[in-house]
Amino acid sequence: MKRRAGFLALLALFALAMALLAERPTPSASVRSRAPRGLRAAFHYLERRGVDVRAWERPLARLPEQPGLLIVAMPLAAPPLREDLEALDRWSQRGGNTLLLADPSGAGAYDAALLAAFGLSRVDSQAEPPLGWSGWRRWRTAESVLVPAPSRVAAGRTARPVVLTGAARIGEPPSTEAWLLDANGTAFAFEVPRQRGRLVVVNNATLLANAWLARDGNLAWLEDTLGDLLPTGGAALFDEWHQGYREVSDEDGPGTGVPLALLLTHLGLIYCGVVFVLARPFGPRLVAEGANPGSISRSLLGLASLHRVGRHAAEAGQLLLDHARPLVPQEQGDDPLPERFEGGEAEFLALARTVGERQRRRNHPPPFRESPR
Repeated sequence: MKRRAGFLALLALFALAMALLAERPTPSASVRSRAPRGLRAAFHYLERRGVDVRAWERPLARLPEQPGLLIVAMPLAAPPLREDLEALDRWSQRGGNTLLLADPSGAGAYDAALLAAFGLSRVDSQAEPPLGWSGWRRWRTAESVLVPAPSRVAAGRTARPVVLTGAARIGEPPSTEAWLLDANGTAFAFEVPRQRGRLVVVNNATLLANAWLARDGNLAWLEDTLGDLLPTGGAALFDEWHQGYREVSDEDGPGTGVPLALLLTHLGLIYCGVVFVLARPFGPRLVAEGANPGSISRSLLGLASLHRVGRHAAEAGQLLLDHARPLVPQEQGDDPLPERFEGGEAEFLALARTVGERQRRRNHPPPFRESPR
């Protein structure tokens, strides 16, 4: 039982650890993430450049009235609500610009709703990955050097950033302006007209990720983008609300709920506690060592133990004497049973053993032996 309980406890802890590790998409496209695909380096670079850059940890409905640049990176760790999508429309109507950094794997569970709100959809950009390890690794880590579109070159934009190739891309809708082209001449980054604002879609968030920001052309492209999309007096806002980092004020109402990690931790501790308690023996031991399980002594000893727990040994001892005297006659050599019981728990248990032993001799007398001559 103890081994099984220990195994169940270890299994519960393992399941809790797996749930905690899987709670947030990895890698996280957050400005707090130090992972290769996080945006921490880009955020601090803009800070040191003197740009008014902020980690927006509040609902999009509370975006500033002053138009600026909103940077939304995928994969999203929280689903966008209808209020968020309506806020993006109002942001564009006020002249705010949006930079959308897509997930190169296309595996984000909450990304489809946001893409649909912008009138975008994913299309496959590569064949199935190779089955061999070395081939798959080359396919997974392949990089692409991007070139500016002719219209961008004419405008003086010549940055050639480096990104992961990726396995999926955003389809280019009609009436778009290409910003960057891949080796096949397909638009890798393009601008979509959107009310009074501008929406620029980048097919791979690694263009500004920690591990690629310092590559040739990536920082230059970021500088060009700020010059084109950041209005004078506006702020560059990184959407952290949909990366799981949320700051809720009194104006925003109650919180968004208890974090999943906290709930799982409590459930795991409760489960381990229940397993620990059930694995331990509890209650008095009803059978003494060496007792004959086929005799009345087992029942008497169990009854005596229960009386001991109830702390009424005197009353139980007197009742035992009154019932045992006519049922268990005294044999030769036996000490007579007392008329009145006097004693405590130890004497009561001793009396129960005595009555049980005499009952056993009565029910199972010794075999007849011929006396020696």
